[in-house]
This record gives sequence, structure tokens and C-alpha cells, in this order.
Amino acid sequence: MSAQPLFSIIMPTHNRASLIGKGIGSIIDQSWTDWELLLIDDGSTDHTRTVVEAFQDPRIRYVHQPHGERSRARNRGIELARGTHLCFIDDDDYWLPEHLAHFQSALARTSSPPPILRVHYWQERAGKRRLTVRYDPEISPIRFFAHHFCGVWSLCIPRDYLQDNRFPPNFRHWQDTHLILRLLAQYPLQQ
Repeated sequence: MSAQPLFSIIMPTHNRASLIGKGIGSIIDQSWTDWELLLIDDGSTDHTRTVVEAFQDPRIRYVHQPHGERSRARNRGIELARGTHLCFIDDDDYWLPEHLAHFQSALARTSSPPPILRVHYWQERAGKRRLTVRYDPEISPIRFFAHHFCGVWSLCIPRDYLQDNRFPPNFRHWQDTHLILRLLAQYPLQQ
């Protein structure tokens, strides 16, 4: 791993030891390997640490903090990130092997200022799978994503854009939407 990887991946978790293994494994299986995973354990009392340590990958950094909810865990990851671009993954999600490679390829073709990148993602519920709505560049991204959910796990955000923008810790729900709409008011988006 380089001193400053291209991607810092932030995964908050709380008592999800039974779920996080698939997500961690999907990150390890990425075809693009210049990344670090910041697994922010938000006060788990189960065997989360044991599951994480079993992977024995030097690119994984495990941080335990007192329970404070997702926003505080994600914000802690932002503070500790060394990568030039930040990606987020929830503890019950997983990525396909080319996820980071798609972002890297897009970054290699972009100019300044670098855009926030977004990929489609599949939602699986009750054995059914559906593709999310594709962003229409003819519509303002703020207007579009105010009406179509945009999970933070579908984005790749330049770290500099998060210096003054963080997840609101006082929101129990829609923290990512709050942050995403503020970011899209300031920076370009590319799907």
C-alpha cells in the first residue's frame, strides 16, 4: 500500500459481525489494489474486531470508538483517511470486483476540478434485484437527487471536498442525502 493510496474506503459498523465479512472480502477482491479500508467500529459489543482481524491485510485499519451513530463513525473515517479520494461502503453491502477500477479509469480521464463520481448500484431485497435510477445530466444534480435517492456508497469524493463538509451527527436518517446535496451545490458530478 502506498503512503497515500488513491482510495480511502470508509466502512462504519455497529454490532454487525455476522455481516461485515462479505463487504470486507469484496474490497480485498478489488482488481484495483491501491486502497486503504478504514473500518470504524462504532461501539460494537459483539465479535466485530475478531472478524476484521481475521483478514490480516495491512491495508485494513480497524478503529474502535464509543457508540455515536453512523455520522460520527463516517466523520472519524474522513479525519483518518490518507487517500486522495474517499469511497464509502455500509457494513451490509458489497462491491463487485471492478468497482474501484471504474472510478480509477474515470479519474484518469478527468480534468480540474475533479468531479464527484457516481456509479449505478443494484439493490437486492427479498430475492429481487433492481438497478438504481441513472442520473440525467440534463437536470441539475441537486434537483435530481432531491427526488431520486443517491447513496453515499455509490460515490467517489475527492478528499479535499470533505474538509469543510461532514455528515450531520444530529440526523438519525438521511445523513448521506444531507451531505450529498451540499456537495453537489459546490462541485461537479460525473456518472
